[in-house]
Amino acid sequence: MFIDELELAGHRLFRHRSYVFFILIPLAAAAIYSRDHYLWNSQRVESIYEVVCFLISMLGLVVRMLSIGYAQPGTSGRNTAEQIADNLNTAGMYSICRHPLYLGNFLMALGLFLFTGSYWFAIIGAMLYVLVYERIIITEEDFLLSKFGASFKEWTKTVPCVIPRFARWRKGEFFSLKAAIRGEVYGFTAIVTVFFILKIAKDSAILDNLQFDHYWLVFFAVTIPAFFIIRFLRKHTKVLDSA
Repeated sequence: MFIDELELAGHRLFRHRSYVFFILIPLAAAAIYSRDHYLWNSQRVESIYEVVCFLISMLGLVVRMLSIGYAQPGTSGRNTAEQIADNLNTAGMYSICRHPLYLGNFLMALGLFLFTGSYWFAIIGAMLYVLVYERIIITEEDFLLSKFGASFKEWTKTVPCVIPRFARWRKGEFFSLKAAIRGEVYGFTAIVTVFFILKIAKDSAILDNLQFDHYWLVFFAVTIPAFFIIRFLRKHTKVLDSA
């Protein structure tokens, strides 16, 4: 059956979702190196546009942090080997949409797609994201249905899949900032790193020589040591352990 094929594809994509979008790298390179001018021929306009793109990705990161911070342990994270859900999350971000982590991922990716300044690339990237994650969602919801049954069905009747219904917001019992930082330090560092690389590539392509934007360079230079400090605290201390 077709639905079985979708679920099988979803299982495979779930395990390899961190690597699927590497296939966009050649297209991203083509999109960037085909540019020969800034938006409206203004570096100032381009800079404002870049900040907007970065804020879109940061919004996605905030969505993920809220999702993880309000989630019960063992339910939301970056696991890739198999589906994990000790409890059914229905509060916090999970009270306004069923898959807030994937919504956050989409916003993070969309900011990067748009940053290239190529709308055809942004459209292709967004379409690939939808194609991949609709299959992952089918697989995940089949898993949740088999595990939680009627309670999952009732939840899906009132909570939309991905597009948030903000009027349904229900605050969780607690929010763990430590869990949010611990879970998303890699995501934040990856975003800053990719934006920094794209900025170098884009400016170098437009100006036809190697360029390092001062502000992005400083931002990147601050982010990397901060990442290693947090990573050390995460792995070798209990500072970021939830209470």
